Amino acid sequence: MSWPTRDMFAVTADGAIVINILALEEDNPPPLALQKGVFVGVVLNETETKLVSEKVYDALSELAGIIRAQRHRRR
Repeated sequence: MSWPTRDMFAVTADGAIVINILALEEDNPPPLALQKGVFVGVVLNETETKLVSEKVYDALSELAGIIRAQRHRRR
């Protein structure tokens, strides 16, 4: 497995979820977004936030089940 070369999402202090502009504008990103150490994010709307929340919940629930099964097998 290889890790992504850049962060795709972030959460602001007030709880808003933002997506990296480079995930949206790969062909024509703003110059600032290409600078090292700079994250340019776009706030997700309510529908997008709900989608991300559901997918993250599903993924983490699946991972928890895998870990539980591994621990159970080790007993």
